[in-house]
Amino acid sequence: MPNISIRFYNMKNLMRLYSCKDLFTINHITVAAYYRLFVSTVFQNFSKIIYLDCDVVLRHDIAELFATDLHDKTVAAAVNLGMTIFNKKSKLYAEVLEYMSEVLNIKNLDNYFNSGVMIFDIEKMKERDVEKDLFRMAKINNKYMHDQNVLNSIFQDDVFPLDIKWNYQWHVKYKYPDYAEQLHENLVNEIEDASINPYIIHFLTPTKPWNNFTWEFGDFFWENAKNTPFENKLIELKDDYNKEFKITVIIPVYNSEQYLEKCLNSITSQTLKEIEIICVNDGSIDNSLSILTKLSHKDKRIKIINQNNMGAGAARNNGIKKAKGAYVCFMDADDWYPSNDILKTLYDAALANDVKICGGSFSSYFNGLVITKYMGEQKKYTFNKSGIIKYKDYQFDYGYHRFIYNTGFLTKNKIKFPLYVRYQDPPFFIKAMIKAEKFYAVDKIVYRYRKGHQDIDWTTEKVCDLMSGIRDSLILSKENKLAELHYLNLKRLKHDFRLIIEEKIKEKNIKVLKMIGEIISIYDRDLYYKGKKAYEKVSVDDKEIRRLKEEKESIEKSFSFRLGRFLTAPFRAFRRLVRCIRENGLKYTCKKIVTKLKARVSR
Repeated sequence: MPNISIRFYNMKNLMRLYSCKDLFTINHITVAAYYRLFVSTVFQNFSKIIYLDCDVVLRHDIAELFATDLHDKTVAAAVNLGMTIFNKKSKLYAEVLEYMSEVLNIKNLDNYFNSGVMIFDIEKMKERDVEKDLFRMAKINNKYMHDQNVLNSIFQDDVFPLDIKWNYQWHVKYKYPDYAEQLHENLVNEIEDASINPYIIHFLTPTKPWNNFTWEFGDFFWENAKNTPFENKLIELKDDYNKEFKITVIIPVYNSEQYLEKCLNSITSQTLKEIEIICVNDGSIDNSLSILTKLSHKDKRIKIINQNNMGAGAARNNGIKKAKGAYVCFMDADDWYPSNDILKTLYDAALANDVKICGGSFSSYFNGLVITKYMGEQKKYTFNKSGIIKYKDYQFDYGYHRFIYNTGFLTKNKIKFPLYVRYQDPPFFIKAMIKAEKFYAVDKIVYRYRKGHQDIDWTTEKVCDLMSGIRDSLILSKENKLAELHYLNLKRLKHDFRLIIEEKIKEKNIKVLKMIGEIISIYDRDLYYKGKKAYEKVSVDDKEIRRLKEEKESIEKSFSFRLGRFLTAPFRAFRRLVRCIRENGLKYTCKKIVTKLKARVSR
């Protein structure tokens, strides 16, 4: 006799009741994750139920779990090991702890439970009428708020602790190898016992059995996946995940509907086909996500990651974390590649020259005009010849988009974008370059940057983040004795961004004044003047070039020059005639003269 039946419940009416479209969602946490908050309504005719996430494998009779005595508690759950082992020295820990305490009213993170395996006493839930409380908390919609937090907030003093073997979180030994040093001895013993014979294996985290074959217990998943209707689809996912990509292109997307198609078309049309395109939707409120979805259906290489509006730096870091390409590069959603052989050129050059970073020349687009030539310090946007360049001889920090970076190199050295809303690119670029020491440059324009289409509202946060980025760059240049880079960042502060900063100073903005104090303390006078001297030499060379150009144009406009051109015209025409006969023969030359004469007559 079968001991299982499958029934389906339409959640639409209940979801409408609480306006669930407003609930916090991110990546794998969709609105469906909140369905469990309705258990007292959906299962109102039951006295007790077991709830299981769909990423679990059962290895023991759950009738034993169902028989658990809850000791007058409303729910039962196992401790969340990731939260318990949380690095208490990290800056994020203090932030999370404050949020948990002040918003969720959770006082002890050690008691925070994982909601993937739970027992609910439905009778008690109805007695307490907790459904409204659950959704009241869920509607807070804070950046850290999701269904598991909601359950912990409401049931923190009303939960019976389950043994870890009923919810063995498979990532613990791999993500937290020093867990035994951070946990109480009883919990360590519980984990060790559970790892030998787990009753329920919980494949939580983005790492799953079909995309990681090194973590233990993955074989239990594949054993159960065999001979199911989903086996072929899972194998397809497995093959797709393990497909080798040469380059991953990472694109932060925020309200970019106007430019997205042009951007993505320039990537998908690249001659290098073994590429992965990760689009990180940074909480867009326009049609960007629907455009991404449509394009991803056309090209499976396009993958979408959704996150709350956390900024481009966080989006790029998220992309690096998920990237499977040997190299990564970055594209802004309003920019594009000017030709279809760019990624192949950069990838081939990187491999041929065995470098961690490889890049080409920059170009910008402004009101229909394409700019490819730059003067002064911006000359370093372009390369006139291909070859290896040492970063100490380059010392530039703009235009990081035009480079590809070895993914393993970034990951190994923990090189990430700082979470600033402005000027997060230069510190990332400088760190990567200093660590790599050298890069290979190709004599080719590899990026087209759109400018002049956005107005920046310089809020205090943006100004402070801008100054934080410059501060970071100054620290790096000072520590590594990069004089030109030190001078360059201070010059930008004094000239490029002076008016923006002065406006905040006039407002007596304390945060900005504090940032100025920090930068002054970092400033290295000797390094600054050494860098200034180097850049002044470049500036003198540019002035001389401009002077010669102006002199040439002046001569060409003069009466004597034009008269001389007129008088020597016959001689120059005769010289061209002789050259054409010598190079192409008399017959060809005669035909060319007749053609030109006919063209003039017809006009």
